[in-house]
Amino acid sequence: MRILIFSFFIFLFPISSLYAQEGCVDPNAINYSSNATWSYSGSCIYAGCLDVNACNYNCRATVESENATECVACDLPINTIVSLKRKNNTLIEYSFLNINYSQDIQAISERIISGVPVNIKNNLKGLVVRRNPSYVSLTIVGGINYIAKIKPDDIIVFIDFTSQWSPKKQFYEPTILVPDEIISWKDLTPRNIELAVAKESI
Repeated sequence: MRILIFSFFIFLFPISSLYAQEGCVDPNAINYSSNATWSYSGSCIYAGCLDVNACNYNCRATVESENATECVACDLPINTIVSLKRKNNTLIEYSFLNINYSQDIQAISERIISGVPVNIKNNLKGLVVRRNPSYVSLTIVGGINYIAKIKPDDIIVFIDFTSQWSPKKQFYEPTILVPDEIISWKDLTPRNIELAVAKESI
């Protein structure tokens, strides 16, 4: 006797996949589609100012806006005199009636500064402290014209020996002080300084 075996396969498809429609699903894009259910990266198109030197530069924009005045030029620099007006029937008096106001708008950039000296502050008498390395490098962030003028000696890197040193510790993270014109700093190399401490020979 022969036995016949029949196999039945049932394929189930999600209902949503049958009606999926490709398109831009971001309502902020100019090609937004209300019927779209999914979109791939780069399918949405955004309009805006593409000029990186403009004050309203839009890094998300992929096409230039139809408005010809979309990009706004920055006034570089701004120098003006502001008058201080006295209020009637008040006892307030100004030592100066005019103040000078200036503003310099610059593109933000980065620059690596090498050869910044490492200093030891508040060293104890009778001890000789050697640092390794004696110089470090770091990246500063700020106005492109400001950072172009920065020299290694303008940046202060130091270790406060009195407050930081410990006989059980070998490596120390220094304190960094940068000029006020610098927005921030990063990528200190190396991040830690080795200190070798010995008694001063008589």
